[in-house]
Amino acid sequence: MAVNLASVGPRRVDACPRVIPPVWVLPVLVFGLAGSTACERDLSEQECQQLLDRYVELLVQSRMPDASVEAVEEMQSEARERARSAPRFKECSEFFSRRDFECAVKRAKSVDEMERCLL
Repeated sequence: MAVNLASVGPRRVDACPRVIPPVWVLPVLVFGLAGSTACERDLSEQECQQLLDRYVELLVQSRMPDASVEAVEEMQSEARERARSAPRFKECSEFFSRRDFECAVKRAKSVDEMERCLL
């Protein structure tokens, strides 16, 4: 029994078959992702303050591991005072997302980790 190879066509080089998702999958993914980020509320002024406080706390801990709680609070207070006059700080909610905030304030254990969260 002879097989006509001309009717089979060229053989695919890769062994994995190409999977083409149904047409409706892409719009569902796009609108689903857009919806999840569009519903995120902006950071409040208080949350921006928390970002600053956490950053100062981690910075002090890295540079002065024996610093007292009072020393950390004093430095946080000074940083807040400086931030009040910085126009860029007032735009904090435009620069950082809710995801950035959660990572930086709740999960970061060092200044480097926090900075990675905010990049």
